[in-house]
Amino acid sequence: MFDSAWGLANHKCSKCAQKEAGSITSLIEKWRQDWDRQLAAKSAEAPDDAEIPDFREPTPPPIVRPSGLPNRACRLPKCYRDILPPLPILPQPSQAPAADSPPQSLPTSSPSHSPTPPQSCVTQPDHYGLFRTYPDSFPSYSPDKITSLAHLSDSTHFANAQQPAAGSRPWCATTYRLMCWFHGGSTMKSLTELDHLVNEVILADDFDKADLQGFRASRELEHLDNYQGDPEDIRSSFSMADGWIETSVKICLPADGVKHPSEESAPEFAVPGLFYHRPLEVLKTAFREASAEQFHLTPFETSFQPSPNEPVECVYSELYMSPAMINKHRKIASTPRVDSCTLEMVVASIMLWSDSTHLASFGTASLWPIYMYFGNQSKYVRGKPSCFAAHHLAYIPKLTDTIQDFYQ
Repeated sequence: MFDSAWGLANHKCSKCAQKEAGSITSLIEKWRQDWDRQLAAKSAEAPDDAEIPDFREPTPPPIVRPSGLPNRACRLPKCYRDILPPLPILPQPSQAPAADSPPQSLPTSSPSHSPTPPQSCVTQPDHYGLFRTYPDSFPSYSPDKITSLAHLSDSTHFANAQQPAAGSRPWCATTYRLMCWFHGGSTMKSLTELDHLVNEVILADDFDKADLQGFRASRELEHLDNYQGDPEDIRSSFSMADGWIETSVKICLPADGVKHPSEESAPEFAVPGLFYHRPLEVLKTAFREASAEQFHLTPFETSFQPSPNEPVECVYSELYMSPAMINKHRKIASTPRVDSCTLEMVVASIMLWSDSTHLASFGTASLWPIYMYFGNQSKYVRGKPSCFAAHHLAYIPKLTDTIQDFYQ
């Protein structure tokens, strides 16, 4: 059944563990039958009028694992135990005005009246004594209503709750070939990679086995390296249909021992090949994505008070808890509306990051990308690679050798 001795050896290892578990189970069952036989013999030997002593219940057989080892409760050391925080207390949204009440006019700034001091809404403390303070009113939307542990953590080592389907035969022909490929050859393959191969590749709607006639991995890698011409030509990687804009940047060049009256009078060198997105378009795209449901549109302060007699301490954990974002939110909320607009105004907290990166596994082609993150999103969500929280804003090209010719 196996194409290689390595696959047969792996199969035998699993069968040995099953045999050990079966032998232990049979021994336990035999011990239980002997015990019942002894009790029945003692009951038969005793006379009818004799007082039969009360025998205690037999000790239940120990629970063992499939490998045969005792099923002991494993406890982590205290230094490694982490208590999950409770779910935050959800704030109550502001009540909408009644239907029979007259509509209230939007506040307008008047120089004759002093501005009304901002009011705050405070939530109830949670199990740890943490509570929130929202400026002006409770938020109309809170992502905490849909946030769970799965949104804040992501790992390939999590247990899979899916159970294999039972059948009269262990494998069909297709599954047999997959398992032979998995147990044979390299031992670096994992069960997660095998599931990914089946669910994401073989079961895909556009998968056609006729396209694999004469397939060779080395040839396909060569096609990928030669795709769209020279890999050093970065223009092939940026399509104008995707919103990329190409421009050139002029930089003033200094020269050793040469003085200029001002920076504008210094010679300029044009650096071509700068690709960028309009920041406003990137912002619009980010708020249209499904991940925008995790954005905190209303900032708040998080405070901690151990007891009523102790002072309140401020807790800083996220950007939307910072005083800078709260002040901006209050400033925007107090801005007069244009054309009687009734839409809610929020602050988009933009975070920029830049770092050099290589464009290929082999070669010298590289760029310097600029990423845009949003502080409205929790740092735990931004840290998950599967959330794709980084938005590409621009790519800065490196200086070519022509700058040396320009100096000469």
